Amino acid sequence: MHPAKTRIAFVADIRFCSITKLGKDFIEGGFLFDKPYHKNKCFYKIYRIPQTEYYPHLFRLYSKKDIDAELKKFMKLAYAIGKRKHIKNTSKTHLMK
Repeated sequence: MHPAKTRIAFVADIRFCSITKLGKDFIEGGFLFDKPYHKNKCFYKIYRIPQTEYYPHLFRLYSKKDIDAELKKFMKLAYAIGKRKHIKNTSKTHLMK
């Protein structure tokens, strides 16, 4: 984990998930991917980080039931990004710890 002023980030080799807000009845966060995954029910916002090939995917969890099979699949994909499994030469990444 990597705590910061505005979020708590989860780090493998690079940050791959952040918890950005703890609401009264929800938890808000995001996963980092190398491409957009638009066809899903997990994310309410997807955007590209300028001058990179990374796409934060933002989510909100309202109950334990929101952590379903689809979200677990995306958790595994985000962790693989965090381990840089999508990069053949890891010295060329643009994201830092």
